Amino acid sequence: FELFSKRKYKYFFDNKKIEWVVSSDEEQKILQAILYGYKLKTHVRLPSLLPVYQSSDLFVGACGVAFLERACVGLWQLNFWVADNQSEIAETIEKEELGFVIGDIRKLDSKEINQELNKFLKLKKETIFQSIERVFKQVDGLGANNFLKKCLEVLG
Repeated sequence: FELFSKRKYKYFFDNKKIEWVVSSDEEQKILQAILYGYKLKTHVRLPSLLPVYQSSDLFVGACGVAFLERACVGLWQLNFWVADNQSEIAETIEKEELGFVIGDIRKLDSKEINQELNKFLKLKKETIFQSIERVFKQVDGLGANNFLKKCLEVLG
C-alpha cells in the first residue's frame, strides 16, 4: 500500500472506479486512508470473487491459483508474486505471454516498481488482446485433450 501513498499514480487512478479485495479489516482501513478521495470500493473476505472479476477490465493480483480464475473470465492482469512458490507461475506467465508480471513484490523497491508500472502502462492494445487470446487457449476447458496433444507432440 505504501507505493500508492505518494500519489505517484494519481493519473492512473483518476476518474476510474477502483475495487480492491483485501484479506482483513485492518488492510481495508489502511487502503481507504491511503487512497482517500478516489472512487474506491473495498471488499473484505468475499465468498466468491467472480462478481468482481466480471465487472473488471484489469485485475492486479498475485501469481497464485487466483491467476487461473482471472484467466478463465478473460481478465487482463497485472501480476506480482508474494511467495516463493509463485515464482514458477510468474515465469510461465511471462514465458507464455499470458499477462504482465512486475516481479517479486517483496524484493522490489519503489523505483523498480515504478519502472515496471510504466512499462505496463505503455503496452499496446494489440499486445493485451493477443495475451488474452493466449490465456483463453490455455483455459479452454479441453485440459485433458490439450495435455494429450502436448505429450504426443513431445514424443514426436
